[in-house]
Order: sequence, then structure tokens, then C-alpha cells
Amino acid sequence: MPANNFNHFNLELATSTGSFHAQSELFYATTSRMGASRVSFSGAYTQAGYLLTGESRPYNRKAGVLGRIKPLEPFGNGGIGAWEVAGRWSCLDLNSNNIRGGRINNLTLGLNWYLNNHTKFQFNYIHAFLNKSSAVTGPVINNSNADIIAFRAQVDF
Repeated sequence: MPANNFNHFNLELATSTGSFHAQSELFYATTSRMGASRVSFSGAYTQAGYLLTGESRPYNRKAGVLGRIKPLEPFGNGGIGAWEVAGRWSCLDLNSNNIRGGRINNLTLGLNWYLNNHTKFQFNYIHAFLNKSSAVTGPVINNSNADIIAFRAQVDF
């Protein structure tokens, strides 16, 4: 899409206290298109987690980011690692003027296991809601839902 101008705005909040942490972000993007109307897209998420095994998630004020979770008793040698329950809601709206990318909302419930400072497993259940959206041309896209079970293994340094 040829554009004259593009603007992107973000607002982010985060907190961490004891074993509880949460963060949220809202974004809005707008584009002035050459020979066409302006389009705008938006999205947001909010998520929270609670560490069942007593760890905390540090917040780095200078960098403005939540830090790495470090298990108090890493897995092995008698330790069980860190266990976290988490939830997330997210939405994305890609409908604007004659662009019909759709609208979706997701709800996620998760259980995360941090074996050590660099290894974790994530188990997620996601329920996605695609909202009814009338197409500019062609048929109307009806509401639909999806249930997703996801597993992720991560090693990072």
C-alpha cells in the first residue's frame, strides 16, 4: 500500500510486586495512503502471572522491562524450578475503511515451568474469538472460535 505518512503510537504499563507481575500495552497505527482514504489499526493486550514457588520477576526501571525469572531452587539437585500460572487477553482490529483484515480477541491460560535461569517450558490453552465482519466485496465472514493447546520449550542465553 503506497503511503504518504505512517504514525505508530504505543502505551505500555508494567508492575511487579512479590510473586505477582502484570503488564499491558495498547497500540494504534494510522497510515495516509496515496490516492486512498486514511486507515487505522489498533490492538492491545494485558497479562498477569503469579509465581507459585515464591520467586519474583524484577523490573528494570532504566530499561523499562520486566526481567528474567530466576528459580530459587533450580531443577535437579533436589530443586523443582519455578512454577508460574499466567493469564492473557489480547485483541487486534485490522478493519479500516476498505481494508477488512478482521478482528480477533484471544484469552490465554498458561502454566510455565522455569527449570533454571535459561530454560523454560510453557503450556497454554488459548481460546480465540473472530468477530463478525462484513467484507467490502464478497460474503460476510461469520463469527468463529478456535481452541488451541500449545506447548513451547525455550532455551535462551
